[in-house]
Amino acid sequence: MIPGATIDVDDTDLATLNDKIKNGPAGDYTVKVSSNGKTCDVTVTVRDRNVTIDANDFIITEDELLYANKDIIKSKANVRGTDEGTAFDFNDADAMDSTAYNELKQVKAGGSKDLTFTYTDANGKTTTSDPITAFVVKNKETNAASKTTIGANNVTYTTDQLKALGTTEAIAAKIKSDSGVIAVKGGSKADASQITVKSGSATITSETPKGTYSVTYTCNGTDVAITVTVVDSGKVTEITSDKVELVVGDAALTAEGLLTKSNAKAKDAAGNVIPDAKLTVDSKKLDIINKRLMNGPTGNYSVTVTTEDGFTADINVSIRKPVVSMTAEDFMLTKETAAALTGEAAAKDYAKVGVTREGTTVADPFDKITANPDDLAKIVAGNSGTIGFTYRNGKYETGSVTAKATVVDVQYSETKGTDRITIGADNVTLDY
Repeated sequence: MIPGATIDVDDTDLATLNDKIKNGPAGDYTVKVSSNGKTCDVTVTVRDRNVTIDANDFIITEDELLYANKDIIKSKANVRGTDEGTAFDFNDADAMDSTAYNELKQVKAGGSKDLTFTYTDANGKTTTSDPITAFVVKNKETNAASKTTIGANNVTYTTDQLKALGTTEAIAAKIKSDSGVIAVKGGSKADASQITVKSGSATITSETPKGTYSVTYTCNGTDVAITVTVVDSGKVTEITSDKVELVVGDAALTAEGLLTKSNAKAKDAAGNVIPDAKLTVDSKKLDIINKRLMNGPTGNYSVTVTTEDGFTADINVSIRKPVVSMTAEDFMLTKETAAALTGEAAAKDYAKVGVTREGTTVADPFDKITANPDDLAKIVAGNSGTIGFTYRNGKYETGSVTAKATVVDVQYSETKGTDRITIGADNVTLDY
């Protein structure tokens, strides 16, 4: 360490980094720093903020719903979460979108509406909760045995999952838990023990073969039927994938390349990866992605993948413009040399402009670099000043940099070891 040394940070790199911190995407980025003519790259890792947001199913009476605003709905759902380990509650979370809110306001007693909630962090990124259900009931009555509302979700299991659960009792408890069955009596949530399986429902055992089965839950005379689907182990019920980030100007993507980049995996109902599952990529949508890679525009796209038995899912693809960084050296030249200076010579021979694309040096970029004509004209006229250079390779791959040009009457250069010494001065006229 040299105390007092001045370290300069590349403004373009720093601006790019701040943009990634604010808008993403996450990744590793380089910032060029320099001191006393020496430069190096500092790698900065930008990661997504660690945000969670949760909410609960809730019950609301018709009268409560009539006067409920979005804040009341958030409170009823007990919206809460964490942002980088710091807890927040429904006062900090955004309300559901207006469409969902307006649709909820139209629900009558006995109905329900699925809702999601969002939280926007300091960088403007939005995280959305899993869906929860709002159950609307009649206004509370003194009769505890008043009408009951009941709801539940369909469930799916593999034959191996059922075998692992073992007893019929354990399977029944698992189905009841996973279905999320909920009942409301007289405006209050019923205890789970009051919800029972109705006579005549299918009995699911460890030996139940693949197929669909109906199970009906009942509470206080009100029923709800769910479908229990049993699939053979190894049957695809889900395709998971990561979002793929691509850059305009990248090489065309093959189907295999997309599956690899997205880490696409076929899974069964138990969440187990099916290694021999064949995934077919929609060639038309892949062609669209490759056209966007060639000419833009940037944006978010999706490509559908399909299994042999017809199960489909979308892989999300984001295409952005490339990160371009440029460097240039200040330079000195005589008025005589400046008079014949061209933009290419200024960039290549004097400012020694360098270009990197996504951290990789662009070889011989000078046919794509232009000098600012006004700046160049001033230097050609014999005036010192700043000259700007612009790199452009298509619509999206662009960058700019400036260098200081000092124009003198005479110039002397000498190379000693690895350091080049240049001295310049203007002629002067004195009276005597």
